[in-house]
Amino acid sequence: MEETRQKLIHYAYTVLGSLEDAKDMAQETIRKFLAMERGHIKDPSNYMIKMVINEAINFKNRHKRSVGYGTWLPEPVETPNQRSSIEKEQIINYSLLVLFEKLNARERAVFVLKEAFGFDHRYISELLEISPDNSRQLLARAKKKIRFLPGGQKPSTKIRSLEPYMAAIKDRDIAALEELLAHDVELQADGGDSVQVVTARQQGRDKIIPLVLHVYQAFQQGQQISYTIVNHQPALLYHDKGRLVNCQVFTVREEKIVQIFSILNPSKLQHLSR
Repeated sequence: MEETRQKLIHYAYTVLGSLEDAKDMAQETIRKFLAMERGHIKDPSNYMIKMVINEAINFKNRHKRSVGYGTWLPEPVETPNQRSSIEKEQIINYSLLVLFEKLNARERAVFVLKEAFGFDHRYISELLEISPDNSRQLLARAKKKIRFLPGGQKPSTKIRSLEPYMAAIKDRDIAALEELLAHDVELQADGGDSVQVVTARQQGRDKIIPLVLHVYQAFQQGQQISYTIVNHQPALLYHDKGRLVNCQVFTVREEKIVQIFSILNPSKLQHLSR
């Protein structure tokens, strides 16, 4: 049952972007399944997948994203060494999870089931109780919204790609930062309801370089900084007196940093702290 629970968590997480909510939903799905009459159910695993995905869609439709400080970002999941092939296959890269926020819950579910898990439209239609044609339409709409290109270049997963970036910040080497950052690099920050952020969103190398230099000097200089992989993308973890206070996830393409996602919301850092 533990393998099933992990599978349900990852299905729910890709729809919700929240690991804590996904864990609760997986547990509740199993509880409901065990309490029901199951004689007519031929495939328990598929039945629970259907239950958890539809519950995740309903949950997402009921709850609007809100954040006190900054912009809403998905909860990060550390993925340096996955414990199983199930986890490795089902955890979506972070930049794609951010793009998913442009989709409604049903578009997101169809996209994940088709592009991430490789299910055909007939199977998806059975899971979501829609027609195969409707599934195809939802997928096409989702791809258009996020400008998804099949087989497109994936972000780098190399932790060492961040070492020159941190060295340049510590040395206040503006020329090096100009080489490392794409000209249209984007930064987003999520402080939740309790952590005030310097800026919610910023774009452009000329604006972001002075911003990251200021933030490092004002807040991060005395913190312990470590490297990891989050949702298959390189990331930095910032600890202040032993407490994790910031997770920065980077999208790196062709050795250029194109996106920086800074998660300071304490409720989204609790699983990384364990």
